Amino acid sequence: MTSYFKLYANCILVKGINNSVIYDLFLSRYYVLPIELANLINEFEESSFDCVISSHQDFQSEITSFCNELINQGYADWFEEDELELYPNVNLEWDYPAHITNVVINSNNHKVISKTLMLVEDLLTPAVLLRTNKVDTNLLVLLNKVLETSIVSHIEIITPILSVTHKEIERNMRLKTIWLGNKIPSEFKNYAKIKSIKERVYFKQKHPVYELFTESQAHHTYFNRKMYIGVKGEIKNAPECKEEFGNINDLESVEELKQIIATSEFQKYWFVHKGLCDVCKDCEFRHMCVDNRLPYQRKDGSWYHKTECNYNPYICKLKEEEGYQPLVEIGVVSNENGFSIDHEKIAAINKMLWKEESENA
Repeated sequence: MTSYFKLYANCILVKGINNSVIYDLFLSRYYVLPIELANLINEFEESSFDCVISSHQDFQSEITSFCNELINQGYADWFEEDELELYPNVNLEWDYPAHITNVVINSNNHKVISKTLMLVEDLLTPAVLLRTNKVDTNLLVLLNKVLETSIVSHIEIITPILSVTHKEIERNMRLKTIWLGNKIPSEFKNYAKIKSIKERVYFKQKHPVYELFTESQAHHTYFNRKMYIGVKGEIKNAPECKEEFGNINDLESVEELKQIIATSEFQKYWFVHKGLCDVCKDCEFRHMCVDNRLPYQRKDGSWYHKTECNYNPYICKLKEEEGYQPLVEIGVVSNENGFSIDHEKIAAINKMLWKEESENA
């Protein structure tokens, strides 16, 4: 029978402008491959293995080795024609049964913290991040009291000062992590719930997960269904946003908060997914990225960022890697006036850059 080479349904190919990635949505891992091999996988989606390999006479052994590698890594397998219909595509629709999926509270005021936590209960919010100047006994007692029967299942705290014991932390089952801005005290160094804020700040790129991947298809993975409560109780979509939508202290019911959340102004960035943003739409990591940069809209309706990402998809380099160059130096312009790419310049830079990489390997 005719054999077909096919990625498993949970392993999805995502093309960038220069590189591509296979996202394994079930095992939260990924496999980077050049665009030429990504195009080859697309050919396999349309034709049998024999048909594809016959059109690449000069590279048959290399293609076979590549296919076997993906099979050995658990990303793909051989299938007979009558087996293909037994492996339907994964459903990529996204939704979540909550008005707001995550809340950031940036306050030392226990009244603001308490009222916010009580209101998000009716928003069905599962996750809360609290930024506060100090974690002491009084704060943990408050959290225990308010969250005792709460739907909130995951709370993290960012603080410079930790003034509690292990036992006090353990009493709050919903408290997952305390991120310390200062040096971790010796008595907490081997305690899993206490971590350095540096780990959180620099962990920009996540591994692919099904929920994040499906959300990213039509939503901004950072701004979507987020709510921020500021120092004095001001309500925003996110801390990076300028627009304020009233104050949590002035609300008399959760219905007033729901009305704010339901407005198009509050949801301005929710649907600005990476596929709409210049540069991001060319990045192979766009569906596993949680990027907190504000997107800006041009007069023609297109979207861009005023600051650059730490990763340049046109040369496949991170800022800390040798050979990295910013966009403007490689011929990419993205600003309020428009977007343009000098493909010839980028090709020349990549040829020189990756030739040097292979010579130094």
